[in-house]
Amino acid sequence: MAEGWLEVRIRLGAGGELLLAAGVLQEALVEMGYEGFVTEDAEVLLCYVRRDKYSGESLQSMLDAFEADAAVDARELPIKNWNEEWERNVTPVVLRGSCDSIRIRAAFHSPEEGDVIVTPRMAFGTGHHATTSLVGEVLIDADLRGKRVLDMGCGTGVLALVAVRRGAAEVDAIDYDEDAVRNTRENVKINRAEGCVNVIHGGFDAIPRGVQYDCIAANLTLNLLMAHMSLLTTHLRGGDGRLVVSGFLTRDVKELLECARRYGLREIACRERGEWACCVLGKEEC
Repeated sequence: MAEGWLEVRIRLGAGGELLLAAGVLQEALVEMGYEGFVTEDAEVLLCYVRRDKYSGESLQSMLDAFEADAAVDARELPIKNWNEEWERNVTPVVLRGSCDSIRIRAAFHSPEEGDVIVTPRMAFGTGHHATTSLVGEVLIDADLRGKRVLDMGCGTGVLALVAVRRGAAEVDAIDYDEDAVRNTRENVKINRAEGCVNVIHGGFDAIPRGVQYDCIAANLTLNLLMAHMSLLTTHLRGGDGRLVVSGFLTRDVKELLECARRYGLREIACRERGEWACCVLGKEEC
């Protein structure tokens, strides 16, 4: 089949907004090879997939499995140099902590001292999205000097690189997506952070056994966070160890905190930006 991309619009019926808000539908689409998502409104999802990975029949079967009443429309995108398109429109973003800030930019932007350079290639995480900036700002405010950090679901590696800028001695950056892993390795090299960042291809089972982290950044989805809260807790140091989670909506904070408490975690702080939330958790003191 010829190369190219499709834009697939999925309009969900009654109750469909719950699938989108929870990230369940997006997770299933990623498993099918979809690589980008835009939520048009509460019931409409735009998603992007290479033509050779698209199957209308498979998509409909997946939607039927969710008992989702959905209308699907797929259209072919014009062939463009998407890197050029991105470069034409992207701007640097500044993550601001309470006492310091870090500027995230692409390689072609004019440099400033202390910048983190990130060039995304179909990987999530430039600092522009609310969840990325929320977690990044928590990391900026944290004392990470000499600490070991986990960036779970690293995307472009931007949070791992922010941790390095804040003094982290060692960062494990893990993602199941091969494109994300390649992109993270490129960005680590550009930022000359090879000596600090270990880039690992895999899922939660790829977290090094027996390792406990001073800080874990997990910008994922509500479902993934809740399903793996026990494991993340196991890998978090007690005392001043911090688990920083985002990727969920403000209305889901209560549910996430209830899950965290079941595994012996307590709320340190929660932040909101628009409809998105970020929570900082620590282990209950014995």
